[in-house]
Amino acid sequence: MTTTTPASGDEFTPEEFFTTFAASDVAFFVLDVVDGEPRIPWVNRGFTELTGHDLDALRHDARAIFNGMPEKSARDSFKRSVLDGDGLMIRALCYTRDGAPFWGRFVISPVRPGRAIIALRDITDDMRALDDDAMLFVTERRVRLGLDAVSRVSDLLIDVEDAGTLRAVTHLLSGVVVRWSAFFAADGGMHPIDGLEPSSSDRRGRSIWHGSPDPVLRLLEGSRVEEIELSLEEEPAPFTATGDLVTALRRHADLPDDVTSVVVLPVLGRVESLGVMVLVPLEDADGRHTVARLVARRVGMAIENARLLQREHLMAETLQRAMLPEQAEVTGLDVWTYYSPNAEHAQVGGDWYDVLYVNPDTVGVVVGDVVGHDMEAAAAMGQLRSVVRSYACELVDPGTVLSRVDDLVASMRLARSASLVYGALTPVDQESGRWRFDYSRAGHMPPLLVRDGEVTQLDGAAGVLVGFGSVRRATAGVDLVAGDVLVFYTDGLVERRARALRAGIAELVETCRTLGANGADDAAGVGEALLAAFAEEPEDDVAIVVVRIPRCDQREIDPGVRSWRIELEPDVRSTARAREAVVRVCDEWGVRDAPAAELVTSELVANAVMHGWGRVALRLRATSSGLRVEVEDGNPTPPTLLGGHASGLGGFGMQIVERLADWGWRPSGHGKVVWALVRPRSGEEDPLAGLRG
Repeated sequence: MTTTTPASGDEFTPEEFFTTFAASDVAFFVLDVVDGEPRIPWVNRGFTELTGHDLDALRHDARAIFNGMPEKSARDSFKRSVLDGDGLMIRALCYTRDGAPFWGRFVISPVRPGRAIIALRDITDDMRALDDDAMLFVTERRVRLGLDAVSRVSDLLIDVEDAGTLRAVTHLLSGVVVRWSAFFAADGGMHPIDGLEPSSSDRRGRSIWHGSPDPVLRLLEGSRVEEIELSLEEEPAPFTATGDLVTALRRHADLPDDVTSVVVLPVLGRVESLGVMVLVPLEDADGRHTVARLVARRVGMAIENARLLQREHLMAETLQRAMLPEQAEVTGLDVWTYYSPNAEHAQVGGDWYDVLYVNPDTVGVVVGDVVGHDMEAAAAMGQLRSVVRSYACELVDPGTVLSRVDDLVASMRLARSASLVYGALTPVDQESGRWRFDYSRAGHMPPLLVRDGEVTQLDGAAGVLVGFGSVRRATAGVDLVAGDVLVFYTDGLVERRARALRAGIAELVETCRTLGANGADDAAGVGEALLAAFAEEPEDDVAIVVVRIPRCDQREIDPGVRSWRIELEPDVRSTARAREAVVRVCDEWGVRDAPAAELVTSELVANAVMHGWGRVALRLRATSSGLRVEVEDGNPTPPTLLGGHASGLGGFGMQIVERLADWGWRPSGHGKVVWALVRPRSGEEDPLAGLRG
């Protein structure tokens, strides 16, 4: 510190210095520490005015000024600074003589070890400003965290197909916005949900709640984002949404044990509440309920959008499947067909196939692909299918048919482009199994001809996409003999993001070369072999038609492959309906071993109803190898061969199927297909032997 000596005549005497300090408005006092005890021998007027303590009182009890300090560390720092002779500045909460608190800043200037002169300033206003800044910082931080949480929740809600979306939302909010939270759906009961798509098929709605009082039901029936506090210790009225929710919360494994009450927010859709968001607030919850309400609102809109999207896709798929024909019963040919929309694109697309009698002597086969996976693609597919069928029945020559299709499509101005291949099969000599196959292609992949382990790509009669042909389409042809197999397909079977179309076709050709060695002795076997090799992870719609010319020794048994298909509700009553249907179909077709077919069908449909998702499709095919039963559901998990349940009741279904038939499974576009081939048995053999008793 620099000191300046006053000029001559202006010097202060010690008495003048003392008088100046004593009269100063700035608080000063002298502090001595003797034998560890504080003593105050002098204070000025400013100190007395600030603290209310006068020298007479402090001489008897110097600790009075320090006893009000709540921080012991501050009192100890005073003593150490004075004893050691070290300068120090301390900020501490103090109290006046009458108990009023104030923040003081002490500047300790040692005179010698054991004595110091101390300046004291009231900094209460400064500290309040700091507190305001700190509170503003805390508030801003809460707002930032809340906005960040809402933004990240919005990102999570984009993925409507993720079964754990809402679980991820509650995990994100935990510790930031709420202590704990969960979502509950209100469809036929209150039950926790982890994803956006509907998890319950209960159609009883809210009519099951007729008890009173029922604050949760009132919350659900409201149209505003309000909230209620719900006690978990009190017993709610029976037959109420409140009772269902309390029961569900008590069973919830993640709810903290010490929670005795929760806050319930409605999850609002556009028209009604779809469920509730239940949360346990943080202790310092100011402003965070606003974030929770915003999250609940966004979750409600996301759930409703997911359900609307699901209904739209179901409607579109129903429309498209209605446009896909049931496979015609073709005399003298073994025909297998397959269609699966791509699950990634919501179960609807533009691929299609058609197998039809053009005239009594000619069978037409069409496989096409409209660009896209939506309602517009399905509508364009339906229009094209109708046009091709109409011209095919009028004009036999494939090139002429596609030329006429070009002319009409050009005038229709379809919004989507499409490729297709159309072929006509005409018997030349059915006794020897000779047929003629003529075809024309409009931008589509060439069909494959498989003969004795050799594969030929029928790449003749190529042309541009449908509607773009400016010249007459050509027709190519090939003679077929018994045992030949034709494979028609769309690009979804072979093309992948990591595999070019040409490479996929080359792999398909190689797979077809090994069909005979793999025991594929009928069209269904060929189709299953192709699906096993290519359809595990499709990235596009898939349509396949396999046509086989039966050998002479098979035609007596298999004059024509017959098929039958029905869709069933995911209900236990569907099992009985399926059994009745298979008995009736077996009787009409003259299929032997109807009891075995009935039992196999019953087990497969029961498994699909109990463990599958969504509607169940049952398909029966009478082939030269026996009756083929196919059951499709929306659960991609493969079936498991169990040894029965521990209780001894149930669990033997697939063992029964394995005893009565050859069986397997394959992925489908949005689930799986479990198939079983019930082979013909001798009249003496009892197919149910070993299963009775």
